[in-house]
Amino acid sequence: MSFLQGFARKLGVLEYQGTWNASTNTPSLSHATGRKGQYYVCSTSGKAFLEADAGDWLIHNGTQWQRLDLMDKSSVAPANTVYESNSQVYADGAAPVADPSGREGWYFKNTTAGQKINWYFFSYTQQTVQLGQVSSFWAVVTTYTNKLPFLSLYTLPQADALNGASWYRSRVSYVGTSPGPGTYLLHLGTDPGVFPGMQRIQLSREPSSARGPEGASEVVMTALVSTDSSASANTVELVCPHASFQNNLVNFRIQSSMTIEQAKTNVEKLEAKVLELERRLATLEST
Repeated sequence: MSFLQGFARKLGVLEYQGTWNASTNTPSLSHATGRKGQYYVCSTSGKAFLEADAGDWLIHNGTQWQRLDLMDKSSVAPANTVYESNSQVYADGAAPVADPSGREGWYFKNTTAGQKINWYFFSYTQQTVQLGQVSSFWAVVTTYTNKLPFLSLYTLPQADALNGASWYRSRVSYVGTSPGPGTYLLHLGTDPGVFPGMQRIQLSREPSSARGPEGASEVVMTALVSTDSSASANTVELVCPHASFQNNLVNFRIQSSMTIEQAKTNVEKLEAKVLELERRLATLEST
């Protein structure tokens, strides 16, 4: 039993309703719907109804829904997380930093002309995928400008003198057109079906940057999220929290610098929130 499940059972007045997507308000909620004690756990951050982050609770107090932030997101990360300390992931591009706006993911802004990112998140050692078998390749990005990143694939070199460069045989990039600042799911080919309700941008092959024969049997060496090195300064600004190639999902997170004392403080804050919630619910029960 998780802490939250045990907490709900301890109170005996909460009714778990399932997960709720804050970016699409799914299921559709309003203050006029629901009854006291019902609660949802936010699965996707957003503000279509009430602004909430993944992991927050949305609890009905008998009159309206209220957000309860029960998680310290800086200390929570899944196993398939890539931290900024993995410098090999951005070896030939800019390192990520925390988003000044507080969004989850890796943040980048080209403060000078020529700055770019190449964030590698897939290796052929994870899974053997031939170029002709690519079916799922996508990334979630929040862009603060009109420029999108692009997704690229490189294939393993072969001893046939057809290499586009010394370290790869073929390179192919996929681009899309941004409708303006916002959060989008960029995808190649069939919609991957993740993050329902998020605006989609289907990418297409960018021929001018393609190198090599692009044979269907070539093995994909790596997949990456990139930006244009020819962009003028301060024209690219984005956050990338998620990317996936052939169902190899990666969550880009900024490493927490939490100490034992900070962890203890977070626990104390959480306990205070639990006590406050108990107090609120007791007041509601008495009215």
